[in-house]
Amino acid sequence: MRKISFLFVLVLTCLSCSPPFNADLSLAAINLPRLTYQSVVNTGIRISQGSPTYDAVFMPVKASLGTLSTIDPSRGFIQLTSSNDVSLMYVQPDGNGGYVRVPDPATSGPVGIGTLLGKDPNYPSFEMRTVPVGAYAGVFSYNSLQPANDSALIYWQDFPGHLAPASMVNFSSLFSAIMSAPVVIGAQYVPSSAIGGDSMYLLVRDGASGSLHEVGLVTVNFAGFSGVTDTNGAYPLSFSLMFAGVNRCQYYHDAAAGVSYASFSAGGAWQCWRWEAYGVNVRQITGINCRIDALLATGELLSTQDGVGRLFDPQGNLLTSFPFGALRYSMEAYVNGTATVFLSRSVVTSGTLSLELYSIPTSRLKSLSY
Repeated sequence: MRKISFLFVLVLTCLSCSPPFNADLSLAAINLPRLTYQSVVNTGIRISQGSPTYDAVFMPVKASLGTLSTIDPSRGFIQLTSSNDVSLMYVQPDGNGGYVRVPDPATSGPVGIGTLLGKDPNYPSFEMRTVPVGAYAGVFSYNSLQPANDSALIYWQDFPGHLAPASMVNFSSLFSAIMSAPVVIGAQYVPSSAIGGDSMYLLVRDGASGSLHEVGLVTVNFAGFSGVTDTNGAYPLSFSLMFAGVNRCQYYHDAAAGVSYASFSAGGAWQCWRWEAYGVNVRQITGINCRIDALLATGELLSTQDGVGRLFDPQGNLLTSFPFGALRYSMEAYVNGTATVFLSRSVVTSGTLSLELYSIPTSRLKSLSY
């Protein structure tokens, strides 16, 4: 996998589940022409030889409030990961044909939002959908420094000239009718093609009883939540105990199919578990030993670990694999009613980092190949 050196710190820690290969060359030769080019954003980050190694993901902003019908590819958040540190910055046009970074006002660099706690891969930093709020834009991130804190998600907002946490979600208050000591294990946003708000699903442990709950929410322009639903009530303790040692995971819920997934690393290997409503028919999908990065609108599971794209059906059967190379999974959104996957790619031109944005309809991911 190609590594790019930045002025800030970052290496996305992954466990290998495939032999190394020249992913960038394969991707450029085979798959880039199958993607739709959206934009290139000049981050203004200068590259110097010998700088720490970074990994960058560009997450564009929704152009319409309350819906994912359109995307503004010219601005958005950039997640920077190095070693076990994760940081955040925002890039937008400066009005003169260039771009301006919205940084931490104290350092003029990216905002440090947390660590991966000893490079623990079970601590994803973002489960997000960017959306403008008035003149600003926001994104949710995990508060990974406090895995047992009920305020597990922070809403970051682009304030004039700098980034700042706009709000912390107080889940104790939000879930007071369900449990007294909630601990958020995983979170997933579900893009919506309809005006009104995107869905969110949480895997939550009751800190008092130890039982797990799957909780559904509706976002209100990222400023709050409505429609809190304990989808199936407390799951049996026998089910909950299987995840007793997991404080974070990649969690996904398919409301239409009534199926849920948890992807986490244990004992140095990735596991993927699948269950149905009320925790029945729970099983480990033995054919998936890579990190799952997304549950797509098609019901398929996507992994991009180690620069290899892998697409699995809802039962965990491998449908296809393809090189990702320097591409990074950004988000899934509805564009004119079509579920679309967005990918970003880091490019260095004249010593400056730029991020290219590409897209492909979700239904066409299976067309990518080696």
